Amino acid sequence: MGLGKYVMGWSGIEIQAMAMVDVTTGAVDVCQISNCPAWIDRVLPDDATDTYVDWYGLYKDAGWWNLGKVNTLMGADDKAVPIYNGEHVAWQYIMTSRNMKDNSGVGLILYDARERVGTYYTFNSPFPVGGQVRSTFENNKTLKQSSTTVDQMILVNIFGENTWVATMVTPAANGTQYQYTAFARANKTTVSDDVQFDKDPKIALRNYEMWLATHRDTSEADPTQESVTVILEGYVASVGTTTVQGNTYHVFTMNDMDAKPVTYTDDNGAEQTRYFVGLYSPTQTIELPLTASGHHVLVTYLDTNLSAEVQIQAFEDLDVPPQ
Repeated sequence: MGLGKYVMGWSGIEIQAMAMVDVTTGAVDVCQISNCPAWIDRVLPDDATDTYVDWYGLYKDAGWWNLGKVNTLMGADDKAVPIYNGEHVAWQYIMTSRNMKDNSGVGLILYDARERVGTYYTFNSPFPVGGQVRSTFENNKTLKQSSTTVDQMILVNIFGENTWVATMVTPAANGTQYQYTAFARANKTTVSDDVQFDKDPKIALRNYEMWLATHRDTSEADPTQESVTVILEGYVASVGTTTVQGNTYHVFTMNDMDAKPVTYTDDNGAEQTRYFVGLYSPTQTIELPLTASGHHVLVTYLDTNLSAEVQIQAFEDLDVPPQ
């Protein structure tokens, strides 16, 4: 637990030390912040950083010489969210202006709860935050029919896009029950029908990746991130299936017509195996369940140049006799 004192009156707690209690013996050990063990991943509770962020919003653009600029920023209407960076916890605050007619995010603060340092990042362009985003998720037709609500929502950067990731839940006897992981681009033009989701977070992420491939803003498109429809002929190297939420997915790797493995170049320039993922469809992938290693196949897929996995749009197994 944190040990601190108030900086001004009854506000602004400054954490100065940590008390560690052995739950088996009751022994208490106190360490100064600078000498705490590495396994303590946070020394600042969110209620303390709430105050620090409020103060930052009050005085970011103001000083004794410029009091007319006081109180320009505030946190959006969502509580701080813990973000793990692999070492410590950082509290994420989405910041908006104090203009009550404006509910757009203008930046975010990441407050490292171990180092006690906050960093403010500005967004390239404003976009809806808080309750507006929650409504976008909850008003999706399918999610609304299942009566799901947003339990927690964080802002991350995925595939070069600012993205809202939400955990969707329904009421349960004791608390809430997880239902879906949902993704939505943080953009002023995003609507409820754009939300991509699934019970399996990996499938939800793949759905979002494929959606982005056809919904990028071409005025700001990165040529290295453009999607291309590819028709590939080759041979199945290995194949398997997996069932997720009642859906059977066929996953396989390929060799091209020169017997070379089909690969993907990652962000570090390393060659990685390309995985083809397909869901059975009687109109586009009817032969998919019949394919086997060594079969001569023709695959159509959308290459987003974003990950090693690609989703099949059409599939033809040339070694399966025509019906």
